[in-house]
Amino acid sequence: MHYLPDNEGMHIEQQHLNPLLQVLRIAFVAVPESEKVTIKLSYGERNWGFQLGCRDAHGNRLEVSNRMHSLVREPVKTLHHALAPTKQHTIVVTLDIDGNWKVTSVPGNPTYVTLRDLPIKDVPQPLPEPSQERIDELTSLWESHSQFYRTFGGATDEQLEDLAKVLGQPVPPELAAFLRLSNGPELDSFDNVEEESLSDYWSLSRTEIIARDYTNSTDVALAPSFNNVGYTNGREGATQLRQRHPGWIPFANDSDGNYLAIDTVPGPTGTPGQVINFGDEEFEGPTLIADSLIDYLAGRLTPKVKLPKKQFTVKSEAPFEPASVPSGTQELVVGEAPSVQVDELKGHELFSLYLFDIRDVDLTGITDLPLQELVLSGIPDVDLAPLAGHPTLRILKLRQLDSIRSPEVLAELPALETVTLEFTDEATEWPVIEALSRSTTLAGVDFRWQTKLSIEDLNKRAVALASGDAPNMMTETGRI
Repeated sequence: MHYLPDNEGMHIEQQHLNPLLQVLRIAFVAVPESEKVTIKLSYGERNWGFQLGCRDAHGNRLEVSNRMHSLVREPVKTLHHALAPTKQHTIVVTLDIDGNWKVTSVPGNPTYVTLRDLPIKDVPQPLPEPSQERIDELTSLWESHSQFYRTFGGATDEQLEDLAKVLGQPVPPELAAFLRLSNGPELDSFDNVEEESLSDYWSLSRTEIIARDYTNSTDVALAPSFNNVGYTNGREGATQLRQRHPGWIPFANDSDGNYLAIDTVPGPTGTPGQVINFGDEEFEGPTLIADSLIDYLAGRLTPKVKLPKKQFTVKSEAPFEPASVPSGTQELVVGEAPSVQVDELKGHELFSLYLFDIRDVDLTGITDLPLQELVLSGIPDVDLAPLAGHPTLRILKLRQLDSIRSPEVLAELPALETVTLEFTDEATEWPVIEALSRSTTLAGVDFRWQTKLSIEDLNKRAVALASGDAPNMMTETGRI
């Protein structure tokens, strides 16, 4: 999952490039003001896509008709077939009105620099063996419901050992005990779910499905591009504040990317082995369901906690009043105010703070907030010095900032994982990039907002962030 592959840009034979160039020539007729046409190709082993653009003599972007997009689709597809890439590549083809062309290619996606996996280092807690009384309860639960299931026998020791290897830890004892009773039972009917099912509408997974779902979920959990804020959805402190975690072992699924899981890395008020719900539709993080698998199967669910509204937005040219922020707010958005003094927010359990289009921002006191995410956008001048040593900040987004002071503190943020950058002034941006290049925890930097940057400019930033060890770019030129 690293941005630093050992292969270079992709060479394109002239015979394969020519059909695309001939179609691109039509753009100068279809869009008469065009001086240059550019197509950006994203090629993977099984996928391809493109972005087409025309510019006039002054570099201004021109509108391209849908018909032009339709014309290039077939040669783009044919070129993908001819190149047969085995890894993701980005290729930019530029043709000017005089017939001069340039092809630039680089491995991966240069708009998102991935340096390493997310540095999630939580060690799974050992789970105790269930007492004989609890094993007897589990057996009784299964015997009273097994008539409603299609069963396929219990999991063997070999199957459990194979699963443990995938998990990188022993199979949770209560889960192992249940799998030995029945390895992935399937409910016969959903007509009387409340009476017949042990898991409501969730499908209980066999060992191979648990291994598959765990592997897929862990890949997402460690991917910088999927890094998002996790919020409190139930009992405060019960779970890790993430949307995915390698310490969550899915034992049931709904076929839509959502799971019930055994949590081996609970939060400070949680219980090792508790059951949580997480997945594609759980956008704000996991929810505590029960204290254990046996408790869940027995219907002893954790009482639901009614929480205040998570997000509070203030968008007004009037002075910002911290006292107006409701208790329980976890995500605060403030925009267009004359000024914001962050230390006035002390006492709020904010996980995300978004400040935009504000003339004066003072970040003093920000380390007192348990922030996971800070977004600063459209602020004329900001001093990052108060961020120094922030213990929980892992997502930082800096957009359209005219001046940044003390960018060097970014190099030492102990929890920093992903950063989004969008600048119009390189003099402001490059000191930030230099500081980020010295971070030992930073996993990914997103430049996707900077759509005007060329592939060459993006690769320069990748080289700087990776201390010169980024992919090699290949450039070829010619004339038709």
